[in-house]
Amino acid sequence: MASEENTTNSEESAAAPAARTLGVERWVQFGFIAFAAAIFWLSDKLITLVWDRFADPDPTTVSIAAALLGVGGAFVAFKNEPAHDFAHEAAVELSRVNWPSRKETWSNTAVVVVTSIIAAIILFAFDATWSAITDLIYKA
Repeated sequence: MASEENTTNSEESAAAPAARTLGVERWVQFGFIAFAAAIFWLSDKLITLVWDRFADPDPTTVSIAAALLGVGGAFVAFKNEPAHDFAHEAAVELSRVNWPSRKETWSNTAVVVVTSIIAAIILFAFDATWSAITDLIYKA
């Protein structure tokens, strides 16, 4: 009976890293999709800019070329071992981050806003003071 429980526990522990890896891999794939979208946007703008120098660009052709560049660039990056490993390691590190709760985020945001307002008031006071002093000096 104990050996059956150990077998079950070891199977569960072996399945747990696979589940975590799939979760991280999902974010890696999403990152490469975002990379493809960025390449699409950038290449669409660049192709239009260059083509506009010579003739009136055809938007459909430009979009198709940009889409091919985006998908192709993301595919090459995804299949590139160092790039894929880097993205995977970054996703793993981000999954280990202890993200703040909503309450902590709101309270920290309030502290930043209040501190910024206080700093702005102090800088305004210094600016007004030095402006008044320099006005007195230049008028004399």
